Amino acid sequence: MRNNRRINKQTAAPRIKKRRCLLKLFALFLLITGAYWGAKYAVDTARKTLFPVKEIVFSGNKHISESELKIIMGINGNESLLGLSSKELEARLLKSPWIKAVSFRKDFPHRFTVRIEESMPYALLEMNGRTFFIDDKGNMLEELK
Repeated sequence: MRNNRRINKQTAAPRIKKRRCLLKLFALFLLITGAYWGAKYAVDTARKTLFPVKEIVFSGNKHISESELKIIMGINGNESLLGLSSKELEARLLKSPWIKAVSFRKDFPHRFTVRIEESMPYALLEMNGRTFFIDDKGNMLEELK
């Protein structure tokens, strides 16, 4: 009888160690996963709620109004300074033929400054009975009405 108990204890010990090891690995996995998702949630929340944009200041725009610029940029008023991507906004603004160059400045805590360099009309182009402004590089800016 005693030999059987001793044999059972000896064969059970590795199984118990294996289970403990697996439980520790599983707990570690849960801890790392929870930390990752918690940090991701915290960063996303901070990007959306910290430093809300309360004022947008435009400079250098003469032909395009501020409301048109906001529409082109896609800003609706719920943005955070941390969440605004200058590269995306620059790409959107440069699609307008009037905008030659653009730069941004984030003035914490609540101001976003946009500096616009507009293309200047250089000449008039008549084509098919319509007249267009063109810049010094030959790009059509706008139809003259």
